[in-house]
Amino acid sequence: MDALLATNLSSDPIEWIENNFWIPETNAPLQLESYQRAVIDEALHTDENGLFRYSTVVYSDLKKSAKSTIAAAVCLYLAWHNSWESVRIVANDLKQADSRTFYYMERAIRLNRDLMRQCELEKYHIKLPNHTTATAIPVDPKGEAGGGDLITCFTELWAAKNEAAKRLWSETTLSPLKFGKSLRWVESYAGFEGESPILEKLYETGVIHGELVDVGIPGLELYRNEAARMLTLWNTVPRCPWQTPAYYRQEAAVLTENEFQRMHRNQWATSEDIFVPLD
Repeated sequence: MDALLATNLSSDPIEWIENNFWIPETNAPLQLESYQRAVIDEALHTDENGLFRYSTVVYSDLKKSAKSTIAAAVCLYLAWHNSWESVRIVANDLKQADSRTFYYMERAIRLNRDLMRQCELEKYHIKLPNHTTATAIPVDPKGEAGGGDLITCFTELWAAKNEAAKRLWSETTLSPLKFGKSLRWVESYAGFEGESPILEKLYETGVIHGELVDVGIPGLELYRNEAARMLTLWNTVPRCPWQTPAYYRQEAAVLTENEFQRMHRNQWATSEDIFVPLD
């Protein structure tokens, strides 16, 4: 563990992320928005026994709101603070798994000299000095079932609709041996009604049957379902400084109304749409 002392070992996730998870846009550690800090703090809340309050976290936010980067930061934080564990990043295919959340983890390590000199990076695989590993995997329920991971992160779950995806979701259910010590993290914006079976079920459980959580951010759509041990962020309004009116005017000019509302307002869409409105 001596090698780990070279980095900020704070047990507070926000402090650790904002000191160690580097991004190329600023060539410095990620600085979270206030609502992002509040959600992460609630999502990783532990009780007096050190057990997570939640088993499933759904982080659903607008497109271009850093949700994949935040998922990567949470995964790397947990991996760094837990020895002999495994982290899996799941996407609909291996290319997507490697190019989104996993890639952001790897990139943060490469940008941070202290982390880089202590980690071993291979294609689709990261090994930390505490013997915890992180791996990018595609949807493959036969090859990836029952790993007992510290955290399994599903990226863009709105597109997971086939039987293989549904089986993998079932196979990665948390082990009773790690109750309170492991998480499933979902990052996605909304999908299409009737075509995103896993995400729709999570939305029903987390939002429709959940209750609002007050974390001090006015209007934040954050929900808790105690019975399911589930926390759901379903943000539908721009909250980041780069999400400007000019940007959204540009996007509205080139997207159908359905797709604009789905990606940039996190609203469920129908699969039938036309590019030019009839009126």
